[in-house]
Amino acid sequence: MIIHILTCITQVCLLFFDVIRKLESNWQVIRDEGLSVLDKKSGGFIPEEENLREQGDWKQFTLYQRGRKSEAACQKTPQTCAIIDTMRDATGCKRGQVSA
Repeated sequence: MIIHILTCITQVCLLFFDVIRKLESNWQVIRDEGLSVLDKKSGGFIPEEENLREQGDWKQFTLYQRGRKSEAACQKTPQTCAIIDTMRDATGCKRGQVSA
């Protein structure tokens, strides 16, 4: 039983390691697309919606929300969405969002 649990933990860690590696190797693309929609005139980022902060200014640009892709947002950040599209745990999450 312990070996089974350790095998499962290892598989989960490897899954997330691959996701982290993909994000790390594409950070410049993600950053550049995020900065391109940061301009207030374009209506990209909006105030954070869930009151997760105690102070300061937190903005978000939602790409996926409750398992649904924002086609309008992904038209503005196509490379970032293509990267995220390969991460089923992120795109299929029904309880949250993937935001830049």
